Amino acid sequence: MRQYALFTTVLLVGGSWDNDKAETRELVGEFEVGGVLVEQSCGDAMDASERIASDFALSVDVDATGRAYMDSSGSAFVGTVVDGEYEFQVSQNWTVVQASTGNEECYVTQHDVFYVLIEAPDDGTARTVSGYQMTEFEAIAGSDCLPAVSGGVFRALPCRVEYIVSGDEIL
Repeated sequence: MRQYALFTTVLLVGGSWDNDKAETRELVGEFEVGGVLVEQSCGDAMDASERIASDFALSVDVDATGRAYMDSSGSAFVGTVVDGEYEFQVSQNWTVVQASTGNEECYVTQHDVFYVLIEAPDDGTARTVSGYQMTEFEAIAGSDCLPAVSGGVFRALPCRVEYIVSGDEIL
């Protein structure tokens, strides 16, 4: 009997940063975004609603290192910022199919990217954000992932779930 690992992806998979350096951060703002699903080629491997919503806070290092921080739903992420463009990436490996008689294990890499551009209108109103949130799954070289695709949890490998996101600063 094939065993499939069950997993769910929220906005991103939680990471962490060195909280001892919190005093070197400057709050950029708090934002509220909504997203619309534009691609879902993974099938049942990832629950993908037609719409998503999230609130998050962005901060940056005051020493201009290009490091950015995002706090969303109690999880913290480290990323980069260049000219108002923020990007956060996380990758991890999963065992999707356990080895059993007649098949090898299937391992996939899950790669999550959250990208937003912050723009400030000339009239001084709340800043806006636009961007995307994407999750990709790819079989790791040497894995036997045919059972995960043929009647399994994935529609195809590699596959992608992507949202276009937009929103406003919370004032």
